[in-house]
Amino acid sequence: MSPVATPRSREGVDHDVVVAQRFAMMMVGIPALGTLLAVVDAQWHPPGLLEWTLFGVMFFITTIGIEGGFHRFFSHKCCQGRAAVVYGLGITGSMAAQGPLVFWVATHLMHHQFSDRAGDPHSPCLHQSRLRGISHAQVGWLFEGRRVDLKRYALHLIRRHDVMFIHRHYLLWVLLGLAIPAAIAGFVEDSFAAAGRGLLWGGMVRIFVLHHLTWAVNSLAHQWGSRPYSTPDNSRNLGILALPTAGGSWHNNHHAFPAMARNDHHWWQIDIVGYVFEGLAAVGLVTDVHRPAQRNRQRKQRV
Repeated sequence: MSPVATPRSREGVDHDVVVAQRFAMMMVGIPALGTLLAVVDAQWHPPGLLEWTLFGVMFFITTIGIEGGFHRFFSHKCCQGRAAVVYGLGITGSMAAQGPLVFWVATHLMHHQFSDRAGDPHSPCLHQSRLRGISHAQVGWLFEGRRVDLKRYALHLIRRHDVMFIHRHYLLWVLLGLAIPAAIAGFVEDSFAAAGRGLLWGGMVRIFVLHHLTWAVNSLAHQWGSRPYSTPDNSRNLGILALPTAGGSWHNNHHAFPAMARNDHHWWQIDIVGYVFEGLAAVGLVTDVHRPAQRNRQRKQRV
């Protein structure tokens, strides 16, 4: 998908927009169809321990990749990481199948620049109907084919050879994320049918669920929840999604302090990604971990 405006054809069709829309249809539609197939198949072959284990492990890995990697590490530079961290987070984030790395980052930083104002690619607050706004922020925005200027929002990544390697091989990482659970299931049970169920539950269902949890932060966490910090947008902390989003739904905390590696500002706020970064720091794989100082938190808190 080219982020740069190109001339329209003689028929007035913007081919970049068409390509982007088709890409979105595949990204949303294929996991949805795979999930439907898994549900139908479950009527005869209910998922067992192997399928649920593959789903859980792959879900955890790719959630850390998308929330910890694409979001906090690559978008907001929450810490510095060794090559193993760069490639590990970049590849597992790509396995979440939410778009190539640089495109994802540029879109997210565009959201921060225009959060809940004209120009925000997925705000739910710019529509008269709340339902329409939520549906737009959840999935509708993907089909608009909006261009994002990669050089404007993600030049810090475009200049890096390691990041661009990950970005250019995006489809390879997505396919790898599907092949791994299929291969494991097929090997464990020595069956092609088991491999197919591994593909469905560790691949398609996992992608579908993670898609909609990630996008629920875009939609629901700009409509409902608490606002401990005064931010210029409508971001909110939605604790009910904290565990499945690995801490991503402490959204008001994040918008108040976007460059932080940790979103948990109280002991009771679960932030699995923050704990992962602390673990990586403890073994020396990441450095310069950004944590919001207490006085800065107090300064930004609403009176």
